[in-house]
Amino acid sequence: MAYDILDSMRAMVDYKGFVSRFAKDDRRFFFILIAVMVFVIAVLVIVDKYADVRWYFRYAEVFVNGQIPYEVYDNVAYPPMFLYISAIPALITDSETLYAILYMAISMVFILVAAHYSLKMCDEYGVSHLYVYITFLLLMACVPVHVVDRNDGMATVLAMLGMFMFMKKRESLCFVLLAVSVMIKIYPGLIVVAFLLPFIIKGDWKKGIGYALLVAAICILIQLPCYIASPESSFNYITQNSGRPLQIEACVSVLVMIYGAIFPDKIWIEQTDDPTVYTYGSDNFRGMFPDALADLMMPLMIIAIAAAVIYFLYRQWGSRLDHDRMLLSAALMGYILVLIFLLFNKVYSAQYGLWPIMLFTPVLILLQHYGYDTEKLTVRYIIFGFATLLATIFYNSYGGPLFFLATLFKTIALIILLIQCLRMFYIISDEKSVIGSPDL
Repeated sequence: MAYDILDSMRAMVDYKGFVSRFAKDDRRFFFILIAVMVFVIAVLVIVDKYADVRWYFRYAEVFVNGQIPYEVYDNVAYPPMFLYISAIPALITDSETLYAILYMAISMVFILVAAHYSLKMCDEYGVSHLYVYITFLLLMACVPVHVVDRNDGMATVLAMLGMFMFMKKRESLCFVLLAVSVMIKIYPGLIVVAFLLPFIIKGDWKKGIGYALLVAAICILIQLPCYIASPESSFNYITQNSGRPLQIEACVSVLVMIYGAIFPDKIWIEQTDDPTVYTYGSDNFRGMFPDALADLMMPLMIIAIAAAVIYFLYRQWGSRLDHDRMLLSAALMGYILVLIFLLFNKVYSAQYGLWPIMLFTPVLILLQHYGYDTEKLTVRYIIFGFATLLATIFYNSYGGPLFFLATLFKTIALIILLIQCLRMFYIISDEKSVIGSPDL
């Protein structure tokens, strides 16, 4: 009965005809993207709710006045490249409101560049534009605010473009873009690792070491001005992230909430609006159990990432996989490493959800190009996107039942997506499988 109703609705709106017309005119797609982002920017400015951008403004003010933000503020959690970018609007205006508008406009431009290049890659790989529409419209639906008011979008766009360059065999440019993205947000370093692995497997140590040194050199050059100006504080962004307690949005916080329901007097929430304590800009679970988990999660995350890398090498060492399948395996492994990072990280802010949403685009284009059936993976991906949205909506429940259920749903959706990606990687890296296998 339900399927009959859905079929009738599809017939009424001429679903396939609409998709066909939409695919021929990307202007409608860009109109939706721009309209959503402009609307979000306008609302944030009108209601004065751009807290992180307000901090970016403070950092930028300090920076353009000749000081290093790491020296002045204890809560700078961003590598230097982001400080350079965020200082650009401050060179134009000293108004906080105008700065916020300019900063969010720059973020919007990054997203539009990513969308444009994604469509271009679809054309080069013979893939329908529909898959780009899905990923970017899911982005607008699930994390519309954080697309423009955080630095995660900038870093992820550069990481995406780096993946696209790897697909085009422009490997030097790939690693340059990835190095810059690492110095905006550290996590794209996982993709660097994934893209260096094929050179190790092929025994091309000269190229592999060369690209690793290229990434290191760019990171050092970006870090150097801050280090020269303030050697004591210029690496504070690393300790700022590694020394944090367990954020309430972290996947493992589900265990803490269950523990808290049994022993309510054993945990408490350290809130950002508490002036008596430094919370690292997030609401955190505190107590013996959550503090022990926080100390445990980083070693577990490192072990899980190392295990995935070893598994990649084990599956492909000595294999005779062609370049196409090796490229696909590396891109998928980069995506898997990001999912593992999110699952095991003790810090998980709402904007982190945009990482797997955006980075799915090059992976999906490759899978479609080589004929793999991506229906199951895409469904799990969309479910994760909306799970991210629900976790954001119920965030203010602060450990209540709705927040617990939303966080549990997000965690389960992330695990299911990760398992599906691992299964796909297993099949793709099997020499006996053939490109075009539908068994995914």
